[in-house]
Amino acid sequence: MAENNDKQTNKSLFLYTALIFLVALVMIIISFFGQTHLESTEETKQKAQSITERASVLSEENLHLTEQVTSMQETIEQAEIDIKLKDEQIQTLTSQSYSYKKLLSAYVLYQQEKYDEAKIMVSDIDPSVLEEDGTNIYQAIISANN
Repeated sequence: MAENNDKQTNKSLFLYTALIFLVALVMIIISFFGQTHLESTEETKQKAQSITERASVLSEENLHLTEQVTSMQETIEQAEIDIKLKDEQIQTLTSQSYSYKKLLSAYVLYQQEKYDEAKIMVSDIDPSVLEEDGTNIYQAIISANN
């Protein structure tokens, strides 16, 4: 009986040892997959954090670029205003130059005592674009006697 009892005890000890070994093996497998899962979770968090940081950087760059665009638009608008003013000045000076050329030609005719031709030539000149000396010459040609 003692032998039977020893066999029974050995069998029980063997089963307990096998069970402990099996549980240890299962725990090792679970901890391996748990560790892998934790690492992938950590990577996901890092990726999310990296995406958030990139979004923040892009947002700051977008704000900076928007400010630059606004500044450039203001510069362009000011340049367009300056261009319009310069165009108006050019038109005024061109008109004035045309009037003075006509007045000079008419004055040459006036000096040659061709008063009628001189009056015809100055008839399309606008006296408001002339300065004081030009207005004086204009008046002299208009009031010239034959």
